[in-house]
Formats: sequence, structure tokens, C-alpha cells
Amino acid sequence: IPMSDEQDNTWTTTQQNRLEAAKREEGNRIPDSHGNQKEFDVAVYENQPDVSLPIFSIPIELVSYNFENVRIEKYKKNACSTNDIEELDPTSEEHQDIVQNILLTAEDYSQKKSGDVTTGVGGLLAVGQREPALVAPNSVLWNGNRRCAIMRNLFDKGPTADVGSLQRGKIKVCFLPELDPEQLRSLERRLQQDPDYKQSYG
Repeated sequence: IPMSDEQDNTWTTTQQNRLEAAKREEGNRIPDSHGNQKEFDVAVYENQPDVSLPIFSIPIELVSYNFENVRIEKYKKNACSTNDIEELDPTSEEHQDIVQNILLTAEDYSQKKSGDVTTGVGGLLAVGQREPALVAPNSVLWNGNRRCAIMRNLFDKGPTADVGSLQRGKIKVCFLPELDPEQLRSLERRLQQDPDYKQSYG
């Protein structure tokens, strides 16, 4: 059952508060070689200079998959039919797991490609997460959906699982400023087209 506007607002506010708390934790800030917080340049606004955003390493459970990603639309419909769900609800942990399974197994995100991202040359286990994911204030990922799914899957396998150069239970992120829906869609389109982001996007 789709959530009401009141439920949506409550969930969004709760997520924002959790993320703000994570930002304030000193241990979640990633320092550079001079002891300052590392930053990452992002083309947040179309036809404007990049914006330098601070990088944080936060608990991975604080971020939510982007359910509106057009690349998973057909898989969402199939998942709804299979699970007898009218509409996937981002506030549901069960539905987050359904989207995670799509990202790990769907044809567009083949096991071979996921495996390469995980273990290949320059893969997550070897070099860790080199580029931060971009997260909206309501916790939704605007790039890095698939990498987040792979990392969560690794972490869920328990303390004996090999996480290589990753930090167990953590994901590197930059927090996007408040953007309207059209600005977010524009950013998503540009991330898909930018060769520097194609590997980390998804």
C-alpha cells in the first residue's frame, strides 16, 4: 500500500535527522593529508561550476535505494506482480531488499558485471570505494545504487565475509543540497552520460 503524504513526511524528516546526526559525528568525516575534511567535486547544477562537497563515511543502512531509477522500472513491475504488491514503498525494509535483489541479479546489472565491480582489477574488494555516492537530504542515492547493493550484500554475509579494502558497514557519501525534482532528474541524466561516473552509477 503506498504511503500517505503524512507517512512520507514523517519518514523523510526521520531520515534527514538521522543523516544530520551522522554528519555531526567526528568519526564519520574523512580527513585529507592535512587533517581537513576531504571533498569531492560534483556537477550539481547544469551549466554551472562544480560544487565541492565534503565526504563522509556513514553507516550504510542510513541510505536508501533510488526507486525511481528508470533502469529498474521493468524489474520493479515484475517484482510487484511476483510479490502481490501494488507499489514498492521506499519506507519498507522489505521493499528495499526487493530493489537490492533487482540491482544484484537483473539483466542490466549482470552477475558478471557485479562480480567485476567487486573483485576485478580496481574492484571494490581490492581498492575499496574510490568515489563517494551522492545522497539527497531524504537519504535517497542519486548514484551508486548498484555498488551500495553489492556492499550491503557483502556486509550482510557476516563477520567472516571478506570485505577487502572496504570499511565494514560503512559507505562513503557526499550530501547533495536541496534540489527540486527537475534538478535531481537533470543531475541523474548527467551522471548517466558522464564517462567518469558510468562505472559507479547504477
